[in-house]
Amino acid sequence: MLASGPLTVAGSGAVTRSYQFACALARFGELTLVHLSPGCSQGVPVELREKCSRIIQPNGAFDQTRHAKGGRTASWLRVLRVLAFPWPNQWSGLLEYAFSFWSCDTTFSSGVQTGLKWSRRFLRAAVRLELSLAARFFHPISAAAFCHYADFCGVRSQVRRLLDEVEFDFVWFEHAPNYPFVRELLRGRKAPRLVCNTHNIEHHLSSRREQLVSAGAGAHWLRVQSQCLRKVERAAFVACDLVISCSEVDKELALDLVPSAKICVVGNGVDTAYFRPSSKWKRAPMPTLLFTGAFDYGPNVDALRYFITDIFPLVRQQVPQSRFVLAGRKAQTVFDAMSIRSDAVSCVSDPDDIRPEFERAWVFVVPLRVGGGTRLKILEAMAMEVPVVSTHVGAEGVPYRSGEHLLLADDPRDFASAAIQLLQDEQRRTRIAGQAALFVRKNYNWNRLTGFTMDRLKRLLG
Repeated sequence: MLASGPLTVAGSGAVTRSYQFACALARFGELTLVHLSPGCSQGVPVELREKCSRIIQPNGAFDQTRHAKGGRTASWLRVLRVLAFPWPNQWSGLLEYAFSFWSCDTTFSSGVQTGLKWSRRFLRAAVRLELSLAARFFHPISAAAFCHYADFCGVRSQVRRLLDEVEFDFVWFEHAPNYPFVRELLRGRKAPRLVCNTHNIEHHLSSRREQLVSAGAGAHWLRVQSQCLRKVERAAFVACDLVISCSEVDKELALDLVPSAKICVVGNGVDTAYFRPSSKWKRAPMPTLLFTGAFDYGPNVDALRYFITDIFPLVRQQVPQSRFVLAGRKAQTVFDAMSIRSDAVSCVSDPDDIRPEFERAWVFVVPLRVGGGTRLKILEAMAMEVPVVSTHVGAEGVPYRSGEHLLLADDPRDFASAAIQLLQDEQRRTRIAGQAALFVRKNYNWNRLTGFTMDRLKRLLG
């Protein structure tokens, strides 16, 4: 199994989905986990490590600033050389400067930061132009950065040595944009069966994000990335013996790309034994709205800004004592970046256990305007018996019924009205939360979902 991010029982949707499938694969047979993520020692829990036959992981740290310490002249000379001659030996330098001088995800950034010296602004602009050209003709930046990090930390060489020694029944990789790396690893070798676990249809997600960006460099960048992601996903779906999608919507999008693709729909699930209110749980004394997620993920940042700017003020007009909590990975970073000054808004950043936040919440909100796959955060909230208000995009991937399992609204006033109704009506909160919990525990238990997937793998292997 090739994973490019951390794996934990509780976290963002991608993190948890990868963890659950890794555990299932370890029960299915001998699992070799190729895990490529900074902070890898914290990224693989002990209980999963004990189940793996072997783990290949980075042998060094990726230093984004190691070329910025040689003084102004040395830095300028090296940047100009990288920009002028990036192919092939300076590709790694180009990527390092991308991380150092400019955030690749312009969708939800504020563009060029104020206060930067003209020289640094020039470097950012030059790197962005070079990366745009690279993305158009080579790989999506996500895939290119992954390949470079694999080289830098010695993962590629470790995997190639292992492939020389061991014959695998199949290679399972997370996220379709990682296919170029898999293809490179297998070049010149007898290819085993390939299985891709898609968390989103990435080119479609990028197109959706483009719609939220005003015309300009950010929109152009996303358009280029979407075109490149489309090519990579098409190649991946053609090459794979089995593609696992999160939802029927994603399956149809994948079939639009490759009508002959063999696709199995396995939605996200929830560990219903872990996500269950404790015997001592108690709601917060004040009406509390909660939004959880990984806040280094652009769509979540957009949803947060949308809720605080357009929706929460409307809620406060009717329920002035209401509070809003954002909780999850990098919550403090985005809280500080947005300069939130309201006493009614607070954050819980990188919690070891997210369940207490669910237990205190009166209503869980999912104001997503961009996304794909299945929103695991909704399943967790439902399992924790918290009533949910979501946009239609936020609730994609699962056949919820509005009014029975959750409330759906897209317009800011409608969304605020739904949240207000639940905050003011305890009986309705209890009814919807109870129905939703039964629905999730019956249909979206991870053991059931991964068991179905392993049955498909057995048939694939004959």
